[in-house]
Amino acid sequence: MQTLLLEMLNQAVMVQVEETKLQALLNEKANLEKLWTEADATLADSYFADPAHRLLKDQTLVRAELSSDRAQTWIYLAAKALEYKWNQGFTNLYNGRQYTRATVFELRNAQELQDMFAAMSDWNGKLVIGQRNDDGYKKFSVRDDFFGFGRNGVASDAQLSVSVHT
Repeated sequence: MQTLLLEMLNQAVMVQVEETKLQALLNEKANLEKLWTEADATLADSYFADPAHRLLKDQTLVRAELSSDRAQTWIYLAAKALEYKWNQGFTNLYNGRQYTRATVFELRNAQELQDMFAAMSDWNGKLVIGQRNDDGYKKFSVRDDFFGFGRNGVASDAQLSVSVHT
């Protein structure tokens, strides 16, 4: 009988605890509803509540997003063009960040796009200095050097003659 009495008291305490938790949640809900109503009233009184302003703001955000996507596309194409130009994959450590062609999909804003463009310019400059401006670079023209044609389009040692066949 004592065990049953203790269990009933324990259950009564648990009910009171749960009722207290429920009351705290209801108070929090009421407070949030009050804050929401106040914020809604403030917004209704403000300049930004004008539907025309909201439409303009939304259009501006859409244009900015499209411009960012377009810039990202051009940066990607520029990286592909550099890879094609140098016949090797683009990878450059610039300002403490490793840039590759795939990095363009991780960029979030215009400053990061500009940093990647600067990294591509830096990489292109490093390759120009290392490969094109040394003494080992020689110009070879198939027309001039291989076929022997000069600037006039004919071989410089060729003799032109007119022959008539009858």
